[in-house]
Amino acid sequence: MKKILPSLYFALCAAPLAMTANAGNSDTADQSMELAEAFDVIQEYRELRESCAIGTYEQRRRCVGELSEANTLYREAKDVIAKQKLSTSDSTLASYN
Repeated sequence: MKKILPSLYFALCAAPLAMTANAGNSDTADQSMELAEAFDVIQEYRELRESCAIGTYEQRRRCVGELSEANTLYREAKDVIAKQKLSTSDSTLASYN
């Protein structure tokens, strides 16, 4: 749980900057990076969610609070992936479902 939280915190802070920086670029490399970051955020969120079942009552309670804070970024990452799937016919994206 402690390993995941700092990276989610970093992702929460960096996400608006990354989206702003990539807003004007239509370069495929930039879109791939944004997509890769979205998958990382989702994976870290899922790991945090699984870790919430472990520990004492207070540890689980804190973990659920962390999940609540990370939920917005998780939903944004899901939206990025959904938009990418709509805008491309690349079959490699289907393997990330």
